[in-house]
Amino acid sequence: LDVFICAPMEERVERVCERTGMGAEEAEKYIVKKERARRDYYNFFTLGNWGVASNYDLCLDSSLLGLDGCGNLVVCVRKEPERPCCPDRPPRPRCDRHRGRLYGTW
Repeated sequence: LDVFICAPMEERVERVCERTGMGAEEAEKYIVKKERARRDYYNFFTLGNWGVASNYDLCLDSSLLGLDGCGNLVVCVRKEPERPCCPDRPPRPRCDRHRGRLYGTW
């Protein structure tokens, strides 16, 4: 399951400041540096574009759901991929377009 979790920069800066005690400017520089490293790693190993929604099975905004909410939703989707947390909705066909590109077919 390929998951991308995002949030507005202001939310991320606030979260980093709370966790590390950094100032806002230092936290933003830290986030930008980490994102650059993640982007470069992802783009190199997947031949894709980091952060482009079509490259992921699930995209979440942690500013709306919270970190625990995102985690709970990912677990729910992983346990029941055909009917994640919505028993009244019919299953959606799976997209195999990106499968197997990095890790082989699974």
